[in-house]
This record gives sequence, C-alpha cells and structure tokens, in this order.
Amino acid sequence: MNNQKWYGHRWCTVIATLCGVLAVAGPAGADCAWVLWSQVHDPKPGGWVLQTAFPNVGACTKALDQREKEGRKAIYVTEGGAKVKGLTDRRASTDLLLLYGSDASSGGVAWQCFPETVDPRGPKAK
Repeated sequence: MNNQKWYGHRWCTVIATLCGVLAVAGPAGADCAWVLWSQVHDPKPGGWVLQTAFPNVGACTKALDQREKEGRKAIYVTEGGAKVKGLTDRRASTDLLLLYGSDASSGGVAWQCFPETVDPRGPKAK
C-alpha cells in the first residue's frame, strides 16, 4: 500500500513538472527572433534562401503581409509575352505562396517565416 502512494506521488510530480516546462517553453517561440526564407518554384521547388531576420513573429508576418499586398497587384509577363495577374495563397500567418499566373505550372515564390532555430534547408553535412 505504501508503494502505491509513492508511485501516485511520483506521477503527480512528473505531470506537474511537465506542465511547468510546457508553460515556460510554449510562448518562447513567439518571443525569439524569426527569419524570413524564400523558395523559388519554377515550377519545381528550388532551395531555400535566407532573406532577413526579425525580432519576433509579428514583424515577420507583417513583412509577409506587405509581400502579399504587392503580389496581388503584380502583373507578370510569360515567356510567350502574355501578361498575367499573380495569385497569392496564404495558408497560415507565417507562410505565403505567390504564383506567377493562374496556377502552379507557371511557377512562383514561397515565402515562410521560421523561428531562428529552424533551418528549412535541413541539417548541415559534417
């Protein structure tokens, strides 16, 4: 019976500790620096290119808002000389896809904000 009380106390301690860690770690991502990356799609995706860093996620998403606004106004000229209006697709506040025409076959640019700790290019070779 004494062992059951000890195991019960141990689980309560583990759960309380985990909740405390999550409470502190959760908001940290929003407070760290964020980096805006771009990826050209021509129409297949190319490599990620670092654009600029921002002090927080809000500043990075504002930069995406501006790119979305400009993308909606833009007119692109195709290889054949036709003028087409670009399309924007905002799947989340931290990402934007700007298409050079009516669909992805014309290519475009993906813009994405990531926390400074994330590198979308993947791990570096040693």
